[in-house]
Amino acid sequence: MSTIGIIGAGAIGSAFAKALASKGLEAIIANSRGPASLAGLARE
Repeated sequence: MSTIGIIGAGAIGSAFAKALASKGLEAIIANSRGPASLAGLARE
């Protein structure tokens, strides 16, 4: 299985990560504000 990396957790990056997750695909997402700011997105 491949892992997809996403740089940017704005509207597009978040939507892309959610779409991947809905298909059972793993994504790694990063942003300039650090991992704590991504906690809500990770829970979704």
